Amino acid sequence: MSGSNSEVCIARALLIGCGRILFFFKEVVYMFAKGPVIRKTIIVSDDLQIEVSARWYFAATTPPDGISRVTVRISDRGKIRRLQAIWSFSDAPIQIHRYDPKRARQDAELEARWALREYFHFLSLALRRKTMSLLEESLLHFRVYRGMQDGDSWQLLTGLEFVGEWAQIVRISYSLIHSHIALIRPTDYEEFLRIVAEKLERFVDEESDTFDLRAIAKKPIAEVVLM
Repeated sequence: MSGSNSEVCIARALLIGCGRILFFFKEVVYMFAKGPVIRKTIIVSDDLQIEVSARWYFAATTPPDGISRVTVRISDRGKIRRLQAIWSFSDAPIQIHRYDPKRARQDAELEARWALREYFHFLSLALRRKTMSLLEESLLHFRVYRGMQDGDSWQLLTGLEFVGEWAQIVRISYSLIHSHIALIRPTDYEEFLRIVAEKLERFVDEESDTFDLRAIAKKPIAEVVLM
């Protein structure tokens, strides 16, 4: 009887423990299901807009993790296209939530802002033709170099997959902006794109949610520099 009672007690303790864990993760999921989305919009022309948003969210993996994902939404003459890519993994908001839910939400917002800032950084590099920086920073961040150094094929291939997805969402914005500017400014588009790239990288930290390229697209270079 004593052995049977012990087994019952152990089973009950396990159920209680599992219930508490499930309750904790349920709270985390609920909290971040409507977590902060950081969003910026580039108005390229009257018919073309690029909306870039980032968000950290809970991922029900084992062990539990968090993902920062960037979404690019293209509106081109009424047609909508969406592309997404993962920027990073971080369980920091999950761990912080155990002690301070409010701070956990703030940390999740910081993760999203970091992802959005890096997207505009990579877009700026592309517009300025900083091709070596584009390559090296991508391989470094997504741990492709680490996979090579460690002889870890899994990590290397996974990193390359992330690099490809990230390159795709950067390329779509780059190609749309580049082709539009080259069309309306065929004589000085390279210099103009360099200035736009610098402004976009600053724009991500400004209070304004919209960067209107129409306002500067046809102005002289000297005037745009001073704006």
